[in-house]
Amino acid sequence: MYTIGTRIVALESFASVIALLAQSLTVSVHAFTGVPVSVSQAIVGAVLGVGLARGSRNFDERLIKRILFGWVSTPVISGLISVTLYIAFTSLAALLGK
Repeated sequence: MYTIGTRIVALESFASVIALLAQSLTVSVHAFTGVPVSVSQAIVGAVLGVGLARGSRNFDERLIKRILFGWVSTPVISGLISVTLYIAFTSLAALLGK
């Protein structure tokens, strides 16, 4: 929570509560509608929203870009790794005759 609550944009107690409420409501609405969402993405969005609402212009843009890169790259890289592992293990099983 340190990275989210202080490094993206510094939040005081009231703003933190609002961000957590926004995250909770967002995740609840998506759960109710059956849409899977990440709570970490929801809280990052809520912190950014609270920061903007407060008029903050002091965002750690480099950190935000790293977080966004992680959100986009993680499923892609995991998919590529799983394809590679599947092919490797099925090929190994075929060589061993199983």
